[in-house]
Amino acid sequence: MKARYIILLVVLVLVILVMGLFIVRNNMCQGNISPRYEPPKFNLDNYGVGCMGEVTGDKINLNAGGRRGILCMIKTNETSEYRLKVTNIESLSGAKNNIVDKWIVDQDWTGSVSPGKDNYATILMFDIPRDAPPTSLNLTINIQNERGLNELHYSIIDIAQISLLDRIKNILCWNFI
Repeated sequence: MKARYIILLVVLVLVILVMGLFIVRNNMCQGNISPRYEPPKFNLDNYGVGCMGEVTGDKINLNAGGRRGILCMIKTNETSEYRLKVTNIESLSGAKNNIVDKWIVDQDWTGSVSPGKDNYATILMFDIPRDAPPTSLNLTINIQNERGLNELHYSIIDIAQISLLDRIKNILCWNFI
C-alpha cells in the first residue's frame, strides 16, 4: 500500500514539474531573446558591394564568447577579381583598440566573383573572449576590383555580453548559442 502512494506521489511531482516548465517556457519565450543568429542585412539593391553594419541605423550585434565573422555581399553582372581590405578598426567604446586587435583571427579577402549569384566574403574574423566588455567598433573597408572600382565602406559593429538570464532563456526556449 505504501509503494502505491510513493509511485502516485512521484507521478504527481513529475506532472507538476512538466506543467511548471511548460508554463515558465511559454512566459519566458515570448518577446525578445538573444538570437543565436541574425541574418546579416546588406545595403545593396542591384549590383555592388554591401557589408554587415552598413545599413543606416542598423548596427550589427555580435555576442561575446567565440568566433564571429563580418561578411560582405558582392553582386556583379560580370566575372571580376575583388579585393576587400579592412583598413581601420576603431573602438568607439568599451575595449581599447589594442585589446580589439588581439581578437582578430583573420582579415581581408581576395577572390573571383561570378555574376548571377550573391557572393559572400568574410572580411574579418574575431575570436571574442566570453568576458569581453560591451564594445562598439567602427570599421573602414576598402573595396577594389580589376575594373577600376576603388571605394570605402563604413560599418558599425556592436559586441555585447550575454547575461546569465539570457543564457537560461535560450536554453529553455531551445535557442542554443
